[in-house]
Amino acid sequence: VHAVAGLMKTYLREVRLSYSLNQLESYLTLLSKKLPEALMTFEFYEKVINNNKGKGSSKPSNVVEVIHFLVFPDELADNEEKLLDVILPIFNTIPSINRHVLAYLFKFLVLVAQQAETNRMTAYNLSIVFGPSLLRPKEDTIETSLKSPKANFVVQTFINHYARVFPT
Repeated sequence: VHAVAGLMKTYLREVRLSYSLNQLESYLTLLSKKLPEALMTFEFYEKVINNNKGKGSSKPSNVVEVIHFLVFPDELADNEEKLLDVILPIFNTIPSINRHVLAYLFKFLVLVAQQAETNRMTAYNLSIVFGPSLLRPKEDTIETSLKSPKANFVVQTFINHYARVFPT
């Protein structure tokens, strides 16, 4: 986690790295897959993707009602806002070190997405690359594989709404 944070700080401070964006993206993806737990924790995955309340939760999550984006693709912008309304309070319960590292990582992803005309890495494409390693279940099954579009949509939403997710 600290290695990712250090790399992101260096990149954001020194825009000119000797590495290409592709090399940096590959390194970050590989590194995040090697972590014992996803930066967006397994508990976060369970609450958001599987709609489980988790320990000590007194009110149910209504994420299932919000994530109907697979059925209504034309309403993605509205759904992103609704999704954030529901999951940000859950996101804010993950460890602060994870949120700190994720802030640097998503800032990097925002910078990459801003160059989409050149690099073809839109927020959607970045979510496909980084979603499976940032937001993953404890165990991979066929059922969890079918839920990967939802996890990717969460990552895409975090890229598109960086300022709201990570206020300064």
